[in-house]
Amino acid sequence: MAVDADESPSSDSHDSPQRSLTALGSLRSAFSLQIAALGAVFIAIGFALNTGVWAGMLPIWGFALVLIGVGAYAFTHLSQRGTKG
Repeated sequence: MAVDADESPSSDSHDSPQRSLTALGSLRSAFSLQIAALGAVFIAIGFALNTGVWAGMLPIWGFALVLIGVGAYAFTHLSQRGTKG
């Protein structure tokens, strides 16, 4: 079994932290993903409260923010791609 020069068994262990840094970088650079992250925080706070009006309202607002944020990011990302296919 031949191994390419670029592929080594130790290179897989370094990919995971690099990918997580890339995800954080895209979160910092994209306002729409920040909106989605805020929605996730709203959802978590609403479920942590567990009783009351705010426990019902925050997850609903959170789901809306997640949908708006991810939808805006997807729309922007796909529109920047254009017809490159």
